[in-house]
Amino acid sequence: MADTLAVNAYGPKRVCDAFLPLLCASTGRVVNTASASGPMFVARSSDKHRQILTDPDVSWEQIEELMNEAVAKPKGMEPYGFSKACLNAYTRFLARKHPKLIINSVSPGFIDTDITRGMGATKRPDEGTKAAIFCLMGDVKGSGCYYGSDCVRSPLDRYREPGSAAYAGP
Repeated sequence: MADTLAVNAYGPKRVCDAFLPLLCASTGRVVNTASASGPMFVARSSDKHRQILTDPDVSWEQIEELMNEAVAKPKGMEPYGFSKACLNAYTRFLARKHPKLIINSVSPGFIDTDITRGMGATKRPDEGTKAAIFCLMGDVKGSGCYYGSDCVRSPLDRYREPGSAAYAGP
């Protein structure tokens, strides 16, 4: 659990801590690479986790407390999905902290790589860049949101199938 959180949650936080001061305050953008595993984790989480991980006013301290609890008692926790749900919550927190920047997270989709080979992944690696490029360069409406691999806003608490209607909630 600790290693997965170090890469998928603390890693992006460290990068943001280092590079946010260098971004143009009026046009800067941040895109965190999340996963549909995050919302799928939240969908089957406890009420406590769901409430914190989807709270528009979540604090870094709340996210970190959840992560510390998970490291201390990882039994029954799915590290990858949990770490990506934490990254989505951090993205929301960061967007609120830096309201002039556009800060979102994306799912690249289920990409056929050495890690996923044989698991049913069908997208080529180059297809996994579509949502990130959209959030970096496109006409993005809003900040602190999560976008699916089809470049459409998606909920934090359940899976949205690519090609289905955009999420319009908070």
